[in-house]
Amino acid sequence: MINIKKQNWEKTAYISINASRNNTLLHLASLTGRTLAWSCPAILGFNKGKRKTPYAAYLAGLDLRKKAKKAGIRNVYIFFKGIGRGKLSAIKGLRKNQVIKIIGFKDRTPVPFNGCRPPKQRRL
Repeated sequence: MINIKKQNWEKTAYISINASRNNTLLHLASLTGRTLAWSCPAILGFNKGKRKTPYAAYLAGLDLRKKAKKAGIRNVYIFFKGIGRGKLSAIKGLRKNQVIKIIGFKDRTPVPFNGCRPPKQRRL
């Protein structure tokens, strides 16, 4: 999946960002899939409509960056998914002060190939 030198294997992890319309969830996991830390705007005290703002996602990114630094993570690979407004803001929060080096990122947003049948036309 990711080409990493042997000596940096322990210091590398991946971050999943799930940006829905109402919330932004950040999840830090090791390359084997073990959860190391997670963060979301609700942990930081944002309620209801405030959780979907880019500022809340930015602060959640800063919070996860602190947790990653405490866990000893130096390099991350980012997967993001969803159509929410907090995707890029969360990445900006993670990149602040260049504490964590981003190796790469990939968009995993599901795109329908023609999708479900739409509802029939409304007649008035």
